[in-house]
Amino acid sequence: MKDYKVYELHSKEKIRFGLSLKLVVAFLVISLPPLAILLYLNLQANRTALQTEAYKSLAASSQLTSQRLNGFIEYNLGVISAEANLPIIARFLNLSPEDQEKPHHRKHLAETLTSLMDKNRLFLSSYAILDITGRNIYDSDPSHIGSDLSKRCYFRQALETGLAFASDAQFDQDTGKAFLYFSSPIKAPSGRIIGVLRARYSATVIQQLILQDTGLLGPGSFAMVVNSQDLILAYGIFSHGGVDKMMFNPIKRISIEKMQTLQEMRLYPPHMDGNLYNGIMDLRKGLQNANTVQPFFTTSLPSTGEKRFAAALTHTEKVPWRVVFFQPQNAFLASEKRNKKSMLYLSVIAAVFVSITALSLTRYLSRPVRELTRVAKRISQGDLSAVYIPKTRDEIGVLADTFNFMTRRLRKRIEMEKLLSAISRHFISLDAGDTTIAIDAALQEIADFAGIDRCLLFQIADPDNGCFVMTHEWSRGTWPKIHDSLQSVPKNESAEIIRLIDEDQKMEIIDSEKSQDALARFWQNRGSRSVLCSGFTIPGNFYGFVGFESIRIVRHWLPEEFYLLHMTGEIIRSTLERQQVEKDKAIVEEQLRHSTKMEAVGTLAGGIAHDFNNLLQGVSGYIQLLLALKDENHEDRQYLEKANNALNRSAKLVQRLLTLSRKSQSSFKPVDINEIANSTIDLLQHAIPKMITIKLNLTPELPVVRADANQIEQVLVNLVNNAVDAMEGAGRLTMETGMFHMVAQPYATLLKLEPGDYVLMQVSDTGMGIDEKTRQQIFDAFFTTKEVGKGTGLGLAISYNIIENHGGHIACYSEVGEGTTFKIYLPVDTETKACELPDTKVRKDRLRGTETILLVDDEEDIRETSKKFLSTCGYNVFTSASAEEALERYRAQEEEIDLILMDLGMPGMGGEKGLAAFLKYDRNLKIIIASGYSAHRIAKAPQDYGAARFVTKPYDFVQLNKTIQEVVGGD
Repeated sequence: MKDYKVYELHSKEKIRFGLSLKLVVAFLVISLPPLAILLYLNLQANRTALQTEAYKSLAASSQLTSQRLNGFIEYNLGVISAEANLPIIARFLNLSPEDQEKPHHRKHLAETLTSLMDKNRLFLSSYAILDITGRNIYDSDPSHIGSDLSKRCYFRQALETGLAFASDAQFDQDTGKAFLYFSSPIKAPSGRIIGVLRARYSATVIQQLILQDTGLLGPGSFAMVVNSQDLILAYGIFSHGGVDKMMFNPIKRISIEKMQTLQEMRLYPPHMDGNLYNGIMDLRKGLQNANTVQPFFTTSLPSTGEKRFAAALTHTEKVPWRVVFFQPQNAFLASEKRNKKSMLYLSVIAAVFVSITALSLTRYLSRPVRELTRVAKRISQGDLSAVYIPKTRDEIGVLADTFNFMTRRLRKRIEMEKLLSAISRHFISLDAGDTTIAIDAALQEIADFAGIDRCLLFQIADPDNGCFVMTHEWSRGTWPKIHDSLQSVPKNESAEIIRLIDEDQKMEIIDSEKSQDALARFWQNRGSRSVLCSGFTIPGNFYGFVGFESIRIVRHWLPEEFYLLHMTGEIIRSTLERQQVEKDKAIVEEQLRHSTKMEAVGTLAGGIAHDFNNLLQGVSGYIQLLLALKDENHEDRQYLEKANNALNRSAKLVQRLLTLSRKSQSSFKPVDINEIANSTIDLLQHAIPKMITIKLNLTPELPVVRADANQIEQVLVNLVNNAVDAMEGAGRLTMETGMFHMVAQPYATLLKLEPGDYVLMQVSDTGMGIDEKTRQQIFDAFFTTKEVGKGTGLGLAISYNIIENHGGHIACYSEVGEGTTFKIYLPVDTETKACELPDTKVRKDRLRGTETILLVDDEEDIRETSKKFLSTCGYNVFTSASAEEALERYRAQEEEIDLILMDLGMPGMGGEKGLAAFLKYDRNLKIIIASGYSAHRIAKAPQDYGAARFVTKPYDFVQLNKTIQEVVGGD
């Protein structure tokens, strides 16, 4: 309130710094600095252009001279190489020293070398022939004959590389003159190097070459050639100085010691006891920059009378020389002063014009701005009905229209917030059963408010086909509802909609008739011209959109309309989310009750099965002994075989109970689902009534899965048997395989699967189907719809546990009168490797044994029957009722006992601790573990605990004999 009163006080004060004055100042401030900057930039650009042009000219001249020098060097390298191959020179070197001194040989050679020198008498001063030791055996300058030149660079380089060589400038120690040396190896016909041919040129040839290009750049320009020792080898001048003044002078200071070293190497003028540097130029820094950054630089040359020079540098290729061309800045910047005066006059005229224009415009512009300010004050005081009617269509008029539009949108925004608040309050207190009515009412309210032809809410909630399956739609009276079109959106359009939601984007179509987009065509077919949709995601990643549609009129959507859609979607999303959470809570509670029930049933089944296996082993042992004693034609044998078959069925029932409790041992290996499907049909086709048609649709070349083939076959057998029973003797049984790719969370939520690739198996029948209540209970243990005595209620419960244990999922889809389909999803094995089966063959001569076996089991029947059978196979058998007793006996008779067959579940120490005790006493002892509890860790990996094998009770005596033979025969 205090701030508002202060604003009221200031709003009544008179304007002291008016808009007219501010506009004049603003025009001057805005226009004059840019003029000054423009002037400066123009001058700089002009200067840069002149300097760049000068650099280009210098660089062109420098490159041209460098090319001349390179051409001169390359030409003479080629010449000296060709001359060294003249036969007369090689023949002379092959002569003996005495023959070389003979006048006719030397005369003939002298004539040849003289003719070679005639090509360039101006600069070519001598030829010399050096033998392989570096001695000068012939020289057109007789004073050097006999000299030892083995340390000269031109001799060493030609001899070591076998190629022609061009030297840097070298100074004669006597005369102080500079020479260039070209040398090439002389080779015998066999290719062996026998000497070196050397040509000497006066270094003044460099001066002659650069003078040809020096005068191209105008007065004050000059050029020089600098070698690697920073000596000026040549100096081309146009209008000042003299050649002798600069020739062979250094461009920087060097120490006396270094100068003496260079003199000894003939790379510096001799007989100089002081430094030759005379300070005529400062090129060191410029040359350094040109070598490392760019081939241009600016330098000062005090001796020339000019303050600054532009320079360009080029390196020669064959010798380490730098060709540098110079041009005075005054020569190429002469037009810069004239440009400065012109630009100054122009800037003054422009400033005067801007000032006059500013004064003229302020009166015209300030009046509508003041009127607009008065309207703004009324709005700031709460009067949203205040408007300003513009009299012109210029920027002020557009500003006024924008201002008026802003106030209308502000009024609309306030009304919209009130509407959203009312809808939100209504949804907060909403019951689940009233959701549909409330959503329809909300859509009608926001559509009426926004003046929309059609308003809708649609969701994607079907994991199988990705189509829109739930729709709320409100349409104005003249436009019909066509929500059925949303039920058949093509998958590519629905995928594009999901992508827009994931990227948090809106879907906006201004004119569907002019757009070529697939989504636009879909909305056009629906009859909509303009569309605006806002997406949202419900937990479980069920996607949805709230949308506005304009039927025949092209509509440009406003941000407020998108905000209205977005907030409406958020209100509906939160409501659906709350209801989804309540549904998920109920599902989780039901799953928890089911899991608790299955765990209790499994624990009971596992305990019963474990004890029952021991009882079956005793009965099985007696039956197997009786069968072994009866002849093939004995009248009692058929009854014993039937009893044995019944016992085997009982053992399988026990195994099913263990599978239900997940306490049976599973053997997971890479398997082909198609092979299992084929083998299952082959197994059951004779038991399936002829009136039932069997149809196989197996997708070829499916990837393998890691599974227990027997357990998967058991699942398929259960499903096929249930399908046959459901069809009551007539119908069609279909078994299909294929691939399923899990890509979205909706699928994972409903199917309880992780995203990835799965092999899909389907078993379908044409029976009467089942209702929803029955379908929800079919995987419960002991639940059956069959008559008493015809079903145990374990088949589907065991199948459910098997598939879950494989990391997959089994689901049932059925409708009354429409048949039933079971779908099995098994994860693809992405790391399959070739599996090698162990060689379990037993030699025929080892079917009977002579070894001594210690049988350890707490069941007397098992000890008696097993001992009786093993004794008939030739074994010597001792028995013990506990691990403690067996350990004591082994210690007393360890030399006689070859193998121990021991049960896991025994009183006292038990089989597990007994195994550890035996191995602690004798690490090489062979022990076979037997148990009806095949899920024990020793059963899964007996070798990891020191056991040789594991056999499951009830075991077959013949198979037990083979296992014993494998163990004792491993020696």
